[in-house]
Amino acid sequence: QRRVHGGLGSNGSMAYHCLALRRLQFSAFRVPLQWRRSFTSRGMQTTEDVALSPALNVRLSERKDPAHSTAAVALLTEQMLTQEAANPRSWLKPFMTAPMMEDFNAKAGKSIWVYGSEVAPRVLLVGMGSGDKNLRLAVRNAAHSAVSQLRQRKIKSAGFVLGGDMMTPEHIKAFTQSAVLSNYTFSLKTKQGDDNGCLPLMESLDILCSDETQVSTLTSAAQQARSIAAGTLLARDLANTRADTATPDFMEEMARTIASKNSLALTVLKGSRLQSEGLRMIQAVGQAADSEPRLLILEYRGNASSEETIALVGKGVTFDSGGLNMKPTGSIEDMHLDKSGACAVLAAMQTIANLGLKQNVIGVLGLVENAVDSKSYKPYSILKSHKGLTVEVGNTDAEGRLVLADAYSYVQKTYKPTVMIDLATLTGACVVALGEYCGGLFYNDETLATDLNAAAVEAFEPLHRLPIMSEHSAELKSPVADLKSTGKGRYGGAITAAAFLKEFVEENTKWAHLDIAGPAMFSEPRGPVNKGGTGFGVALLAEYLLAQQKSSSSTSK
Repeated sequence: QRRVHGGLGSNGSMAYHCLALRRLQFSAFRVPLQWRRSFTSRGMQTTEDVALSPALNVRLSERKDPAHSTAAVALLTEQMLTQEAANPRSWLKPFMTAPMMEDFNAKAGKSIWVYGSEVAPRVLLVGMGSGDKNLRLAVRNAAHSAVSQLRQRKIKSAGFVLGGDMMTPEHIKAFTQSAVLSNYTFSLKTKQGDDNGCLPLMESLDILCSDETQVSTLTSAAQQARSIAAGTLLARDLANTRADTATPDFMEEMARTIASKNSLALTVLKGSRLQSEGLRMIQAVGQAADSEPRLLILEYRGNASSEETIALVGKGVTFDSGGLNMKPTGSIEDMHLDKSGACAVLAAMQTIANLGLKQNVIGVLGLVENAVDSKSYKPYSILKSHKGLTVEVGNTDAEGRLVLADAYSYVQKTYKPTVMIDLATLTGACVVALGEYCGGLFYNDETLATDLNAAAVEAFEPLHRLPIMSEHSAELKSPVADLKSTGKGRYGGAITAAAFLKEFVEENTKWAHLDIAGPAMFSEPRGPVNKGGTGFGVALLAEYLLAQQKSSSSTSK
């Protein structure tokens, strides 16, 4: 049984030893990203090199056929297969009469390898079905199938031929995103190879474009998709890094490096500063850990003439033991992934800078370990929040909402954002309701919800709207404090958590809470999305901000 968030829905971490980060190196996404970590574990000195995943290089080429490619790949709908068979000038024509082609009908999920061609030594044909209902999804699935098969054969580069209907910016984006995300493995194995389940990564692929007038437009679309997908890979790597390494200290150093590389302002509130600012709930959740709790704020100022600011808030519980309401075996093991929201926000800030968006964005990371120690905060403790409301702790495993609530209040008071969106692996209840297939969307503004849903569709990171009823809010009443942090029982746990957060949203702030406990943490791979930390949310946020920028530009004209 997997990932039961304390029955009520949040997460935290066991403090076993102290981790000291010695040195961090980071380079742009166009080359492999590396950092070097050294740490002391119970008196033993250990040093390891860890490489962050590079993004597959996707290029548009003006070649008309894949001649001289190491391998050639054609993505074919059923209609395209018929058309190519009838076209005497098609580079695929020589294959059509081969006996093996009788077994290939271009149905979705079907593929076939052809060898001995004059065009390329190896040719892969990937079926896409009719392509009538959802061509973007068909392109995404076919790209994943192709890259997976190329990796299995240790092919580093290939030339891709896409049909005319697919040579549009939206389909090139879908293809590029899927190809980059499919070219990923998280592994610290010292021996790489098929027998270890670690397929080699591809290095580059070329999309062949016979129309020279399209190359520039499609190149721009591919580059944008690659930048966004690279951000998702970064979020995956950070989320999948285990808790003995990825402490709040480690995450702060990563944030410092990203801020430095991208000219982002960085504010760190920890220690006496955290307490003096009145962030007592963040302090309480993380006070038992060796790595102290902190709040990080990264500022991207892309539009000096605008007073509007969008705040992105990420839950960063680097390991969730559940605290004194400790998680049982079977639910605690993968709680290094409880920082996935903060990882997505940090990677999104990197992506926003890479895209050069003309917007003002604040990235907020609430970083804590929910550890067990004599200093652990206690069930039924009464905490005073940054907003001033007193909160009775219903369960120490419902810690994420306490961290987010203080982060909300501080950011709204200090930066006065017009829009505030949080990403959090907040509740097991949301996974029970929606599975791993989509995130729960709670909101106080209809337009914001509509825009986020549209971005979710564009990003292939789906959301589902969930309500907050007055009855859910009523469950948070406490006889001894202004609020209780949990509802009356297990029913509707995702909603009572959202209702609690809503109490800390100011009236003039447009707000959305994304409970991503399901899609941020896959129990098995699905298409281009890997098992474990998925990086969910980076593409969604990027697409939302791109759409907002486009809308603002249209309005100003």
